[in-house]
Amino acid sequence: KFNSNLDKDYRVFLNDYGSIYGSGIYICGPTKDCDNKHGYIVSKQAGFEHRCRINRMTEEKIKLTWLIAEDENNQYYLDLSKEKDERGYISSIDSNGISRNFAKSFLNFLDSFFEAYKIKSEEETFSESSY
Repeated sequence: KFNSNLDKDYRVFLNDYGSIYGSGIYICGPTKDCDNKHGYIVSKQAGFEHRCRINRMTEEKIKLTWLIAEDENNQYYLDLSKEKDERGYISSIDSNGISRNFAKSFLNFLDSFFEAYKIKSEEETFSESSY
């Protein structure tokens, strides 16, 4: 079980589903076959923190972020700050290190993430059928 200070809905997601892999998307979490779920999450987070350092995110900010998802262009992270108006927000960071607010909560993130994925899939299907 994941009982850290992560968003409640995200903890439920991790405990119930672990992760979701799809065409170009990945909601981070261990698979059910993973023997060391905690070790997997910590390792994935360490890689994300390394990327944040390369992109010059401050150590203070890095300590307040938690990687939750990736797609082909961005990584998405949960804000763990103590500030009520920021805690629980999901932001994205692109390959250039530019962060943007993405959603106000994990559940809102899932809706937005899958809506963006659905639009992308429809665009790809349309462009393939246009040839």
